[in-house]
Amino acid sequence: MFMRTDKDSKDIKESQTRKKPTDYGIQLMAKQKLKGYYGNIGEKQFKKYYTAAVRKKGDTGANLIGILECRLDAILYIMLQQSVLLVLGM
Repeated sequence: MFMRTDKDSKDIKESQTRKKPTDYGIQLMAKQKLKGYYGNIGEKQFKKYYTAAVRKKGDTGANLIGILECRLDAILYIMLQQSVLLVLGM
C-alpha cells in the first residue's frame, strides 16, 4: 500500500498553482491571439506587418491592427459577418 508523505502533497500543491505570467508570456499570448483572429498568418509575414507598423507614426499596436484589418481575407470575413447578421435581422 502506498502512503503519501508531506513532501508528496507539497509537490502536488506547487504544481497545481499557476504562476504569474511573465512579460514575455503576456506578449506571446497577445501575438498568438492576433494571429488566430486575423487568420493563418505566418511568422515571417507577421514580422513584416509589425515592422511596417513601427515605421508609421503613432501607436504601434493600433497601426498593426489597422494593417491586419486591411488584409483582403479580413475584409471578406467582416463583409460575410455583416451579411449574415442582415439575413438574420440582428
